[in-house]
Amino acid sequence: MSHADAMMKISQGAKYVFYDDLVLDVGNFQWSHPGGSIMFEDTIGQDMGKYLHGSSSIGGNFNPYDHSY
Repeated sequence: MSHADAMMKISQGAKYVFYDDLVLDVGNFQWSHPGGSIMFEDTIGQDMGKYLHGSSSIGGNFNPYDHSY
């Protein structure tokens, strides 16, 4: 799915985020995320790389966290 297609679906309520060229459906995962579902509330439709690599925090409310893979 292209980013443009994903953005259209997001406007219809889908819970997609981007990571480089990937479109990820986090609709169910957000509820089991160790940091809580709040981490996804303001990030739907964004590229998550800046959060996954610890270079940014969600809304400045949390310390950046470097994820392992």
